[in-house]
Amino acid sequence: MRILHCHAGYDTRDFKGGASIPIGVPLANLRCYVLDEYLQLLPVGVPGELMVSGIQVARGYIKRPDLTAEKFVANPFARGDLHHSRMYRTGELTLLAGSPA
Repeated sequence: MRILHCHAGYDTRDFKGGASIPIGVPLANLRCYVLDEYLQLLPVGVPGELMVSGIQVARGYIKRPDLTAEKFVANPFARGDLHHSRMYRTGELTLLAGSPA
């Protein structure tokens, strides 16, 4: 299984003219997955939806069970880890770049 650990920390104003924007430095206790519409992991270089799981991810939307059901889905890769049992569907199309881990 290939897991992309989520990152943050770059100011996009520093990147001009279509330069590639690196994702940044790791955030602890998060996992990101690039998945297809069937929640299957995609190989490096294939675009898919970015999904996030971990202790920092909310359990759902307050008073919005409809939106919670749409955006927070069971994580098939959690393997019993309570903190990663749900994934947030970001709706962002992305791809995992670089060599496979």
